Amino acid sequence: MNWAATEGTPLPLGVTWIAKDHAYNFAIFSEYAESVTLFLYGEDSSTPLFSYVFDHLRNKSGRVWHCRIPKDVVSGAQYYAYRVSGPRPSDPSAWHRFDPEKILLDPYATSVFFPSTYDRSAAARPGTNAGKASLGFLCACESQFDWSGDRRPRHESDTIIYEMHVRAFTRSPTSGVPEAARGTYVGVIEKIPYLKELGITAVELMPVLQNDPQEGSQWGYMPLNFFAPEQRYARSGPLCGQHDEFREMVKALHQADIEVILDVVYNHTSESDGSGPTHSFRGIDNATYYLMSRSQPGWYEDFAGTGNTLNCAHRAVRRLILDSLRHWARDMRVDGFRFDLASIFTRNVDGSINFGDPLLAGDVILEIDGQSTEGFTLEEATKRLKGEEGTQVTLTVVHPGRPGKETVTLTREIIHVETVLGDQRNEDDSWDFMLDDEQRIGYVRLTAFSRDTASQLQAVIEQLRLQGLRALILDLRFNPGGLLRSAIEVSDMFVAEGTIVSTEGRNSPQRTWKAHRPGTYDDFPMVVLVNRYSASASEIVAACLQDHHRAVIMGERTWGKGSVQNLIELEGGRSALKLTTAAYQRPSGKNIHRFPDDTDDLGDSEIVGLMRYRRERDIVRPHPAPAEASSEPAPSEDQPGSPPADSTDGIPSNGDSPPPAPSGPQEQAGQTGAGAAPPAFVDRQLEMARNYLWTELARADAAAQSAEHD
Repeated sequence: MNWAATEGTPLPLGVTWIAKDHAYNFAIFSEYAESVTLFLYGEDSSTPLFSYVFDHLRNKSGRVWHCRIPKDVVSGAQYYAYRVSGPRPSDPSAWHRFDPEKILLDPYATSVFFPSTYDRSAAARPGTNAGKASLGFLCACESQFDWSGDRRPRHESDTIIYEMHVRAFTRSPTSGVPEAARGTYVGVIEKIPYLKELGITAVELMPVLQNDPQEGSQWGYMPLNFFAPEQRYARSGPLCGQHDEFREMVKALHQADIEVILDVVYNHTSESDGSGPTHSFRGIDNATYYLMSRSQPGWYEDFAGTGNTLNCAHRAVRRLILDSLRHWARDMRVDGFRFDLASIFTRNVDGSINFGDPLLAGDVILEIDGQSTEGFTLEEATKRLKGEEGTQVTLTVVHPGRPGKETVTLTREIIHVETVLGDQRNEDDSWDFMLDDEQRIGYVRLTAFSRDTASQLQAVIEQLRLQGLRALILDLRFNPGGLLRSAIEVSDMFVAEGTIVSTEGRNSPQRTWKAHRPGTYDDFPMVVLVNRYSASASEIVAACLQDHHRAVIMGERTWGKGSVQNLIELEGGRSALKLTTAAYQRPSGKNIHRFPDDTDDLGDSEIVGLMRYRRERDIVRPHPAPAEASSEPAPSEDQPGSPPADSTDGIPSNGDSPPPAPSGPQEQAGQTGAGAAPPAFVDRQLEMARNYLWTELARADAAAQSAEHD
């Protein structure tokens, strides 16, 4: 018996044409689904002409549901979709959004059909969206293209890249492109002589992944699907022809010795936030595909500022992204990719950077509830560790540097992700927010802007004020942003009056958020640290405090996110003007983007060192016994990155010497060779901030003393 021919195969995912069997193979991943139904449609896209209910015993391998459907059984079928049902939401980390009435688009569909009755709002409401949903094309999997004679060009030092939006590039009559080809892939072919005249060796296409036509964005950064080319750019209309038109464009560009680079968006989808539509990922396996808020059940983490964030830490999502890249590189023969907000690929659920997979503090888990973890994937281990709140799980662990095993019994609780962190942990594992006990300089690190960030920050500042706070360092490095409301609330804590941020567009009224005096902390100097990974809400806070002269900004140039741009063609389409049409505005009225200035940029190796240093300080570790602690070598008097005791460089004029930078044991004088301890990492940007505040506090002290003498 040929099981594949009767039950289908789990790979490849999506729909595949099996020529020898004259049949379609369907495969869809859903970790938590309890039932899956396949629908095939003819010309009437509202009523299926065939349906198939998957048998979980015959049509499921692991977490992939699959079946094999002969073409002659479904004669006349043109489109396909799914219905998926599953459990109700159980906990914040497994927040399901199954709706057994929703018609769902296959995430692996390589061509998408939108019926004339398509309605995005129907997908956002509970209940059926039959006849109003996007569907996958069956013909796409049978599509063949003649690549004979195609040669992929490769340019190095001679590379000149032309960034273009496929539709905007030739949409105007001034482009000189025939009317039928304007704004299409074919239109790009018509302009190849113009590109050659400019000396272009590579074109970078703004996103061509299929978008929701009713979502409203124009530039392609809200993908509905990661495999299908945008059909609005095809001359042939809503059929599978856009595949061939895209390939013809690529082949023609290659023949002209021009590479093709795609701008791709894999950090979010157009399903938006909790009130958005259920088109595909959300209804198939919400808990797998998206990062969910641990502190706000049912809400999505929004590190991209678009309403949701893909869970790139999940193997199925990583496979989806890699399969998409392979599709565009192999089947569509593009030459390279530019990744939109690629840093999100490395984000943990709290917004921090994940260097390892899994991220381990050092302990090795050998058993979970008596079962060996040998061969477990991270997903399998996590599933066994999780459970109902209040229940217990028993682990057998090995601690590095200690003989034998230890059995530990833990009680499961809901974990609330922290966004307000200090410099290091105290003995009781709480955060130490006082960086400098002598000068009373506080330090607060915000990893994201969530609903609770402002209230948590206020509690920390009140705690620091009770300890005699005199200055504050607010660290927004590696903070990708979050909620606009949270950024406004944080800014309002330090600014007594005036504008915090505003939005202004060419065709929309200005909207302004103002500061309020009650509860303002304006009686101590501040430094805000930012770097190249500070984005969105982080930039709003930094710009507000800078424009109101409430804080000094130190670090690097930020990510620079906050504008919408249009292309205006000039010289009959031979050149273009990129014009900002709407943007967030700083209190000064300037755009939220930071422009090049003098910054203290870190090299890539130092960025990695800083991330690892922060991660190590974040980990909760067992505390050594006093005898063990005393056996550690004493730190040297002069720490790297801090002025030596007899130095006056950067030291206040009153002679006060700053304390050493927080770090581990240092190499002893004269100790070299293999036995020498590696130098501790020094956060140069943090040292600059602290030096600045020492100077400011010394000036304040000197002024106070002078006033007393007067």
